[in-house]
Amino acid sequence: MQGSTEVRTTRRGLARGIDAVRGPTLSATIAVMCRSFSSSLIVWLVAAWGCSRASGPQVAPGSGNTQTAGPTVRVYQLDGFYYDRLSQEQDGPFDPPANSLRRWPVLEETLVTDERFAAEFRAAVDDPSNFGGNASDCFWPGMGIAVGDGVDRIDLVICLQCNLANQYKKGNVLEQRPLSERGRQEFARLYTAAFPGQPNPSR
Repeated sequence: MQGSTEVRTTRRGLARGIDAVRGPTLSATIAVMCRSFSSSLIVWLVAAWGCSRASGPQVAPGSGNTQTAGPTVRVYQLDGFYYDRLSQEQDGPFDPPANSLRRWPVLEETLVTDERFAAEFRAAVDDPSNFGGNASDCFWPGMGIAVGDGVDRIDLVICLQCNLANQYKKGNVLEQRPLSERGRQEFARLYTAAFPGQPNPSR
């Protein structure tokens, strides 16, 4: 009987020893599996987020909206009295300077990178209500707008003093467009926003 008791005692001790070893080993194994799964899940989520960013709409820096970019917009500050000054010094004809827009000297040029701001320029050029007023018999443009590139580019050379804009499409096709009062105010506002601190060309 004593031998049987010793055997049972030994077996119980051995079982407890095995359970003692199995417990932490199993816990460690589960912990490793959980960490591995979590890491894989994080990698998958990051990859999915990157794909959605790459395929989503591109937003211009600082625009704060989800509009897709339209045709490029450039705004020009022009020297509208250039040829008047030359004519007082010499007889014409006169060649335009190297940096010019439709023969008018460019003092400063701005590429509009904010899509919301660019959309305002495109809308102003396309809005028929900005045109159709009465123009004066003069032309000293202080502002220019270019929308698009290549053969589809539209150039608008604007004299706010005379309420007149020369519009060029498809190369050198010229259309004179008198400004409405609404159009004069809108283009003056856009000019001031594009060239802050610069004199308003309508004065």
